[in-house]
Amino acid sequence: MIDLSADPSNPSSKPSSAMQIKQLNAIKDYNSALPKNRKNKDSLPELAVSNVAATFTVKTDFKKKTKEMITNYKTIGIMEGLSDDSNGVDKYSISNC
Repeated sequence: MIDLSADPSNPSSKPSSAMQIKQLNAIKDYNSALPKNRKNKDSLPELAVSNVAATFTVKTDFKKKTKEMITNYKTIGIMEGLSDDSNGVDKYSISNC
């Protein structure tokens, strides 16, 4: 995995929020698939990303009396430029005023 956001001075090297969420989900899936005895040594740290927030949900299994914290990632704001309009005009742009 390549961290494309290593150079914040060049905005074209920053991945989109969707790409950052895919990377975070891939790291989460990799860490959850590790055996218990290898989690401390081989687990990957969570990347520091921009415009993405983590929300947590607690899943409780009452029969087994266990709790599991599930991480969900969501984008913050509108950062991808153009919206998905057919005419290609960004309705949130300041140039529309």
